[in-house]
Amino acid sequence: MKCYRREYKNLKFRIMANYATNIFYARTECSKDLDTIEEFLDRTFNGYINRQNDCIDAEFSSRWEYPEEEISKLIASLANKNKVYIKILSYEFDSDYVSFRIFSQGKWNVKL
Repeated sequence: MKCYRREYKNLKFRIMANYATNIFYARTECSKDLDTIEEFLDRTFNGYINRQNDCIDAEFSSRWEYPEEEISKLIASLANKNKVYIKILSYEFDSDYVSFRIFSQGKWNVKL
């Protein structure tokens, strides 16, 4: 009986990251800002986006936690920041991560 030795030849393993789920809501009377938000979410994240009248609902994933860098870019691109209301709930069950943030009158209020 002949035994075979298993060979490992430059195997590349990808470690899967834990992905956080982000539930996003934005409301504003400025249609230009709604267009900007919708386009940014569509271009930046892979997820669901629903626009109705003066608000946008979305759900998308991000690596590990709340996507602070990306959302900061979104806020910076808005024409009328003081009139935009945004809520984002981010969670990742495996690591017990939860974050809830509200953007109103040009300022963030981090609840969790």
